[in-house]
Order: sequence, then structure tokens, then C-alpha cells
Amino acid sequence: MHVKRKMPKIHNRVGSHCKNTPKMKNQIQHAYAYVFIMSALFLLSCNADSFEYPELKYIDTNRTFTKGDEAEAPLNPSDTYFGKSLQAWTRDWWKYVLSFDCASNPLNFPVLSSVPDQRGPVFFLVGSKDGIASRYIDIPRNKKILFPVINTIFSFPCTDESFAPAANQTLEKFLGIHANKWIDQVTNLKVVLDGDLLSTRNANRISTGLFYLSGNKDLVNCLDVCVSGQSQPAVAEGYWHMLSNLKPGRHELTVHAEILQTGVVVDEHYSINIY
Repeated sequence: MHVKRKMPKIHNRVGSHCKNTPKMKNQIQHAYAYVFIMSALFLLSCNADSFEYPELKYIDTNRTFTKGDEAEAPLNPSDTYFGKSLQAWTRDWWKYVLSFDCASNPLNFPVLSSVPDQRGPVFFLVGSKDGIASRYIDIPRNKKILFPVINTIFSFPCTDESFAPAANQTLEKFLGIHANKWIDQVTNLKVVLDGDLLSTRNANRISTGLFYLSGNKDLVNCLDVCVSGQSQPAVAEGYWHMLSNLKPGRHELTVHAEILQTGVVVDEHYSINIY
């Protein structure tokens, strides 16, 4: 995951909705955009020298999907998983990631080998805020696996008083415009599972719509200067994949994405053991 923020008080975003004063440029770099990408959650004890991460073989042709091949099948926005839409699950992903403090947040760790509390039927993968990450994780075979290729979130309010909806503009529309503009810049998406390229299509691009979350107040010190510790409205958008029915054993997953205008590059590797 890569994180860039623009407005001085909002979660995860990158936009240019402020005047280009030197002060605002500095605030923008530290405040407004969270580009979160592939994710495999964090560890409390990780040693980068303890694991070897093999390089994957990239294949530049899409897989042929067959009926029942759920693990690699393209997303269908109308699908539900355990009674929830993909939109709802991406909202839960954000609530999960922003609930950790700075010392334990997976976004602050380039290399991780264990995962925090994941009790639900869907396992959340989380990358790092800089977009370069290696993860070595164990996942029960009965879990579906949700991860973002690249994503962003905009929340309200923030410290810049000029960042506010225009007259007769809803908050959802206002935040959604900024998130949409940021994701519109994404290019060169590539997701590879066990050497095979997985299609990332328009159906993989999901917007949360307006929702409310309470981020950990400590994140103001390391990830998001706009976190208030109280419930805040937000809109998130990004490219997502949901994996299921992975066979027991080791699987290698890599994710790549770019935003050429801002120099953002995502390169993350997940070595997943299904048991």
C-alpha cells in the first residue's frame, strides 16, 4: 500500500482541492490520501531475514475462467459474501485497518509474518503505506481473502476549513469526487496468483459510498493527521479482489499498480499458506 494525503485532516487521500500555498503543499503531502494496496496483516514479531520470498513467473495473458473456478473468477459487483456486498466488505476493511495504533498498524511494516485479530469469514490482506511490502501468512482454508490492489479514502472534516462541500453539494458527492479523481489516475495494474495473471477489470473498482468510521486517534502521529478518534464520514474507492477456494498449501500472490502523475508505485508480495 502506498499512502499519500492531501487535506490536513482527513483519512487517506490524494487530491488537489486546496490552494497551492507552501503551507498547504506540506499539509497535503501529510494529510489527504491513503492509497492502500494489497494487504496481508501485520505482525508483532517479524524478522525480514527469517523468510525468503521467491520471485514469481509473470504471464501476460488472462486466465480462462471456468464455472466453479471461484478463486480466480472476476468480481461481480452484485455478488454477496456471507450476506454482505463487496461494497460493505471494503468498508469493513477500512474500519479494521484504521482501528490499530501506530505501533501495531500493518501499514507501518514493510515485512510481516503474522496477522492480528481476524475472526470473521473474510480474511483481510493489508500492505504497507509506502506500497512496497512482503507478507508471509497462514490462512485457514475456509476463509475468503479480500485485498485491495490500490485504494484511497477521503474523510471529513479536516484542519483545512476550505475543504468543504460547495453549496447544494452533498458530503457524499464532495468526498466521492476526490476519491474518484485519485483512482482515475491509476494505471499498469497487475495481480499475479501462482504465476497466472488475474484480470483486474472495471468490476474490480469499488466505491464504498458514504459511511462512518472511527479511526484510532494515535494514527494522527504516523498515518493520518485528520483522524479525530470519533465517528467521521468518509468515502473510499479502489480496485479489489476477493479470493476463495484456494487449495491447501503455499500460494504466491503479487500486486502491482502505478500512478504516473505522482510517482506512486505499488509492488507487494504475499506468500500465503492455506491450512
